[in-house]
Amino acid sequence: MDKTLIQTRFRRALDHYDQHAGVQADAAKRLVDLVLSRLGAEFPRVLEVGCGTGLLTRRLIASLRMQTLYANDLVPECGQRLPAVQTPRLVFLPGDAEAAAEWPPELDLAVSNAAFQWLQNPAALLASLAAALRPGAGLAFAVFGPGHCRELRDTLGVGLDYLGPAQWQELAGRDFEFLFAEEEERALVFTGPREVLRHLRGLGATGLAGWRWRKESLRAWETEYRRAHAAPGGVRLSQRILYLVFKKRGGLAA
Repeated sequence: MDKTLIQTRFRRALDHYDQHAGVQADAAKRLVDLVLSRLGAEFPRVLEVGCGTGLLTRRLIASLRMQTLYANDLVPECGQRLPAVQTPRLVFLPGDAEAAAEWPPELDLAVSNAAFQWLQNPAALLASLAAALRPGAGLAFAVFGPGHCRELRDTLGVGLDYLGPAQWQELAGRDFEFLFAEEEERALVFTGPREVLRHLRGLGATGLAGWRWRKESLRAWETEYRRAHAAPGGVRLSQRILYLVFKKRGGLAA
């Protein structure tokens, strides 16, 4: 996975990301609801990994009681998209989360929305978060799961390798106590296959690294996509979102 290419694509998509990110916006809302119901509302020090344009950031600020919110993203320009607030103190941490030497210490909550599917070594990232979280602190994230954008894999043979809930629980199990998991599946409908590509490019997340279209191959792909994945009004694109909530081991028993 080429992090430089990922960074470039997301940077190009910043101006129109939100208009394509309905699923990500809904996931941010659901994730905050789960934090409130499973972990609480008061977290003095919070870290968000992969904040992007701030879809989750804004909901955290509106819903949680925080003193400091650290927001990280691979794309430095994302810092300019975050809201200007006095409370909580909002600190932007640019850079690759997997290359971070260390996070701010004694965190009370770590969250992420639609970012962990890009990790090369999720176990290492979870371990680094565990090192920064205080005992009993929360970890909650929404991430795309197996079957997400399956139509692209079916017709092109390319796509990310998504982890399922059990795999995430196994990776986190050394440092975290599992609290909750939920899976959501929906289908987006587009008028045609090219609109699917425009949507994914609008998100900066095509997953088609190195793919080169020719007129003949594009037309053949469109034909196959329409044949195999037709839906009323056009063609479908599957979306599968996982929600997982954990608590760092070592806290006081309830």
